[in-house]
Amino acid sequence: MKIGNEEYKFRPEPKKAMDLEIFILLCGVYAVVFFYAFDYLSWPVFYLLFHIFYMRVFIGNHDRMHADRTKKWPRPLELFFEHFAMVVTPWDEPFDSIRAKHRTHHVTHLPNREPDHNVLKDPHSLYEAKGFFQSFFYCLFYEEVQLIIDIKNKHITLSRLVRLIIYLPLQILFIGYFGWQKFLGVFFAVRIMSAMGWFLFSWFLHVHMYQFGILKQLRAARFIQYIFGIFNGRRVKDGFFHHAVHHAWPHVPSAKLHILDEALMRHPEQIPQMIQTH
Repeated sequence: MKIGNEEYKFRPEPKKAMDLEIFILLCGVYAVVFFYAFDYLSWPVFYLLFHIFYMRVFIGNHDRMHADRTKKWPRPLELFFEHFAMVVTPWDEPFDSIRAKHRTHHVTHLPNREPDHNVLKDPHSLYEAKGFFQSFFYCLFYEEVQLIIDIKNKHITLSRLVRLIIYLPLQILFIGYFGWQKFLGVFFAVRIMSAMGWFLFSWFLHVHMYQFGILKQLRAARFIQYIFGIFNGRRVKDGFFHHAVHHAWPHVPSAKLHILDEALMRHPEQIPQMIQTH
């Protein structure tokens, strides 16, 4: 890619490495859950640690959708990594279904093209086409909303059935051993994190990043970048502020997008060419 007179070359992250990274992070998530379930963690500490681990998983899963898939694990291992997740309802959406929708979302949100907000065509546009409260409600109940959309589209994948078979017995065992109170504590932790992730990276960014001005966002205060680095991990840092850059070059790893942010600040005349109009 070329910005001004500067040329940049990036390789997408290998999915094989990302599978392993997300698996390790999810092991941390489950460790936090069981420490909480056995009363080794109070609920405020649990929610804080859960946020730090789970947001990294959430963002890593997004990046995995754009990863280089040429080097893969053997198919059984790949399926294991893609189905290993923090699931709190047996109808939670699996990776392959989310990936297909996210790639469609990028097709309907190309630079210099008005976004297509046809929810059945692009299910993820649902979160940017509505108002504040309605969008947040949809984000909080992401799994149920997407299940309804899939039913309307007659697109229920085999992966959803696999999730049901695997996780429903595990959830019943968890409730039977630890009780409903602990299960609901974990349930709300997952839903709050998912809602926050979808809301911030869908409604807030798609609706407002153009209104506030790209340059102002790229020049976000350092302390905000540090806060994002602490709570969201190395992949984001100031990445919350360059979602338009991600839509222009979706295969550039999130952890490298700040390089393009800095290049665009040196060549602001190129910004209108790379963002869609709203």
